[in-house]
Amino acid sequence: MSYAESPYGRELALARSSALCWYNHEHYRHNIKKKKPWKFYGYGYTEYDRYFTSMLPVGGFVNFVESMQKEVAVIDVFAPSSFIRSLTNETAAVRCGVALALGDFRTQEEKDEDAKRRILQIENADIYSSKRWINQLKFHLSNYGKEKADLIVCAPFAGWNVVVENLEPSEPSLELMWLVTNRLWNLLDNDGFLFINYNDHDINCIDLPSEFQNWCDKLGRINSEIAYNNMGAIRLKKTAASPKTLPSMKPFIDTRQFLG
Repeated sequence: MSYAESPYGRELALARSSALCWYNHEHYRHNIKKKKPWKFYGYGYTEYDRYFTSMLPVGGFVNFVESMQKEVAVIDVFAPSSFIRSLTNETAAVRCGVALALGDFRTQEEKDEDAKRRILQIENADIYSSKRWINQLKFHLSNYGKEKADLIVCAPFAGWNVVVENLEPSEPSLELMWLVTNRLWNLLDNDGFLFINYNDHDINCIDLPSEFQNWCDKLGRINSEIAYNNMGAIRLKKTAASPKTLPSMKPFIDTRQFLG
């Protein structure tokens, strides 16, 4: 029996199908009216500095971007444009940015500011399978001389729960996270950095002492530049020698079928 035909595979397929309309979940529709779908949403770089503490220099993301010594393209996932916009307030090193958001809660003033700062916000992007948002993203980057991103940040927190909260057993939850990670990895340019926080603040989607630690160790063996902390945050640098596809979070899963 192939993985796709197994109970795990069918559960994952169901989860991915449900994820196409994850933003219609009743709980999040209710919170959308408050323009804050979950508690940790819509923050600037100072809060992101806290999320990724211990893997940033003094001065946080602002100094980190400037240390790359070039104009960078930034992507923020499961978030509005506020993080990227806050960076542009402090440094001219951001050439352009793309935010993949739940919905558009920006004021007209914020939309105008984003346009001036070359920031595109894409709403309801299906990060699991749709190519529509990828085409929009790549077109926007290409307008400013970029093929891929130099910095990608993903800190969904409660956003992880939308696609994993009803899954049994837990393995597909890890594979959905792995799928998101690899989608973003493929959008990252060489010498670029990927920051992801897998902590959801509600449920432990990753058992930090075991699965997460083991996966980070595995990544360290195939990708030389990696940093992580015990709160579920990780930083990876992509180089010309990096693998095209990152390994699964579960050793028995054949991951080749999930990425096209």
